[in-house]
Amino acid sequence: MVTGVKACGKTETARQAASSEVLLESDEAVSSAIAYDPSILLEGSAPRLLDEWQEYPRIWNLVRRAVDARLTTGQFILTGSSNPADQVMLHSGVGRFSVMRMRTMTWHERGWSTGEVSLSDVIAGQPIASKLVEPGVDSICERLLTGGWPGLLGHDTDSALAFARKGLSHN
Repeated sequence: MVTGVKACGKTETARQAASSEVLLESDEAVSSAIAYDPSILLEGSAPRLLDEWQEYPRIWNLVRRAVDARLTTGQFILTGSSNPADQVMLHSGVGRFSVMRMRTMTWHERGWSTGEVSLSDVIAGQPIASKLVEPGVDSICERLLTGGWPGLLGHDTDSALAFARKGLSHN
């Protein structure tokens, strides 16, 4: 299961490993399958990507049962930006699900940092040894505003701000 904030790249990352997929929030056939026989959604080449699984929380228990019945690992990849409603009863998934938490891209991944200094080393009181980098206050502010959203690679600060204001606030 790949979890993380909206637009951090969960689906695109999962697609790199998946052999088949079903997009639960946008595929029009999903609601019919859920009403008729939701196990149909589990059919397909493994690993099967079940994107935005929380839209149909029953999928969780169906996946758990399929994993038990098939006795094979790596069959499904579940992605989602949010959790299902609290009233939904889900099995813990222990022994069946591994969780990978994704975050937005780091400054190092974006090419804005050499990666020479790690925050964990700073917090641990390790000596800091790095070349002096002076991107300037304006550049630092722009980078903070742009953030690490993969979809903003190559976009300017105005596009990043529009994305943050509009794109992240809507599901």
